[in-house]
Amino acid sequence: MAPELLKNRLIQRKIQGGLSEEEAIRFYETSDRLNVERISGYTVPANEEWLMLEDGDFSRLK
Repeated sequence: MAPELLKNRLIQRKIQGGLSEEEAIRFYETSDRLNVERISGYTVPANEEWLMLEDGDFSRLK
């Protein structure tokens, strides 16, 4: 996921959890951003792919 999209998503999740926009941005800058940066350089292709079905169950694609 693109870092900017992830940033917006994480901030919105904190706002939905009750923080003000300012508090959510501050939390992102002091915690979530550091985690995003830490893991962004360690991605590898998945060796399995799964699909969530309409009933909530999963089906393995590969």
